[in-house]
Amino acid sequence: MIVKLRKILITNNPGVTSILVVIAVTVILTIIIGGIAALTVRELRQASNTELSNRALQTAEAGVKAMVQKLNAEPTYTKTDCTPGDFKNVVTDTNQEITCITSTSQFNGNYESYLEKDNATQVFLGQAYTSTAADTANTPRYLKLSWNESSLDKPALSKYPENGELYPVSQEYNYPAAIELTIAYWPSGGLSDTNSKVATIFVMPGRNDEGFTNKSGRTRLTTTCDPANGQYTCTTGNTATKPGFDILSALGEPLNSNYKFAVRIKPRYANTHFKLEAYNSSNVAVNLQSSKAQIDVTAKVGNLFRRVKAEKVVLPSSVENVFDSVLFSGNNISDGSSPSICKNIITKQNAGVYEQVTSSFAQSCN
Repeated sequence: MIVKLRKILITNNPGVTSILVVIAVTVILTIIIGGIAALTVRELRQASNTELSNRALQTAEAGVKAMVQKLNAEPTYTKTDCTPGDFKNVVTDTNQEITCITSTSQFNGNYESYLEKDNATQVFLGQAYTSTAADTANTPRYLKLSWNESSLDKPALSKYPENGELYPVSQEYNYPAAIELTIAYWPSGGLSDTNSKVATIFVMPGRNDEGFTNKSGRTRLTTTCDPANGQYTCTTGNTATKPGFDILSALGEPLNSNYKFAVRIKPRYANTHFKLEAYNSSNVAVNLQSSKAQIDVTAKVGNLFRRVKAEKVVLPSSVENVFDSVLFSGNNISDGSSPSICKNIITKQNAGVYEQVTSSFAQSCN
């Protein structure tokens, strides 16, 4: 049948084969040319998208660099909303846009953690927060440091005895930690090597202490801080109406000061869980920041978006070297006129408040 049909086509229609060949070749060429054209258009589009994407990436990276510069000048700076704000000036091309830029901390509100003795962690006390936004006019005023309490330690650690000397004695040695707070602080307007200050506050648990939940009588911390060579030995006394002790009074600073704080927390003599909270003069919670800031920037060019996330250590360079050098500075004079803070400190109870024994200054500090 096929042979017969072929004979008919060849015999009666000799041009049909040529037409079929031409049609087939045309279809093949059309497919090839169309494919090449489509590939070319796609490559051009990809090249254009790549260029736009690279420009968007460069814009996002410029936003990150601008945020890093901001954090270098103001380590406690936090930005939680996406709006570019002042950072829109980073972009000069009208076709480029920063759509979102934020800088946040690893924790806010309060800082709860666990530390082994003689190990430390740092936090920053940033601007006080209202229900809607940061209140830049306020400075941290009250610190509430809780430790050795049942809500943090389960089961609760043993409490201080009613009477007797502490640190170290052969009996009842399993006492809670004392907390060493090394505080670097500087005016809120900006940080420089010349305007930053450092002080160490040695916070002793009070009589039968359970952190700040203790119900027994306390003396206000401002009356039991004894400054010497930039160091302070304090009990943890609460005020009647404020959530914690007055840090500005403890540091001997005017109460209308506007400072930012970097705080190093180090337990002595024992491991401990702890919780740190901070408040301004109006009892509004202060933002607590870790020593690292998370930067998140999204930029747009055309209809393409690029996002860059980065992490920056925000410990001020002027603070890095003073944290460890300040702790045991001073001469160990036996009369106590220039004491160091000793790891083998001995304290005694006096009217419900634990105080450092004068004779301990004659001991060797390590």
